[in-house]
Amino acid sequence: KPHRKTKWDVIAGKVNKHFVLIHSKYHRKIAEAIFKTKILPISERFSKIKAEVRYKNHRIDFVAYDNKGNECWIEVKGC
Repeated sequence: KPHRKTKWDVIAGKVNKHFVLIHSKYHRKIAEAIFKTKILPISERFSKIKAEVRYKNHRIDFVAYDNKGNECWIEVKGC
């Protein structure tokens, strides 16, 4: 993109022997993959999870719905 200051993105940094993801796009993608595997209790409680849901002028990472139509808004954070 012509307006960029650099030609690259920082995705992760290495701390001691471990990589730490710092690019927020990947935190949401990882959370979405975890929801799809159904290994967390949230997967049992909610029957449907939508990603990148608009709320007014904002975008929320996820909204989960149970069988009764109740909503749970989820914002993923990382470091």
